Amino acid sequence: MPDHYELSDFVSFEKDSRAGYTGRCSAVQEANIYRWLKEQGFGISEFGDELLIFRRSGEEILPASVISMKRNFLDFLETANFAGLENGVSRNDLINWFYDTPPLKRNECFISCLKEKLSTEESFFIRTGCALTFLPFSEICRKFTLLQC
Repeated sequence: MPDHYELSDFVSFEKDSRAGYTGRCSAVQEANIYRWLKEQGFGISEFGDELLIFRRSGEEILPASVISMKRNFLDFLETANFAGLENGVSRNDLINWFYDTPPLKRNECFISCLKEKLSTEESFFIRTGCALTFLPFSEICRKFTLLQC
C-alpha cells in the first residue's frame, strides 16, 4: 500500500455557503473507489441471476457484502494519509461526505470494476457462506456432492 493517497482520486471538495465543505464524487472518482476495493480483495461474480460478493484474503476466499465493503472504505477514510486534506478540508469533512452521500452504488460501474470470474468450487463456497479453508475435507466433499445433484 502507498504511504499516502491523493484525496482528489476519490472525492472533490468545494467550499459551501456555511463556511464548510461539500464533497462530490465524479464517475472517475467513483471508479477509483471500486478499484481500491478490488485491490483490497473484494470482488463480484455473477451466478445465474445472483451477484456473489466475496473477498480474497491470501489463498482464502470468503463471502462478503456491500456493508463490509462500506466498512472497509470508511476505515480507509478514517486512517489513510491523504495529500489534499489541507486547505481547510478536515478529516471530519471527509467522514461527513461518506455518511451524507454514500459513495458505493450498486450500478454498472460497481459491477464492471469489481467483476471477476470464479471457478465452480469458489462459487459454491461463496453461495454456501463457507470459507474453503475452514471446512474439513469430508464436509467439503459432502456439500459439493449435494450441489451436483
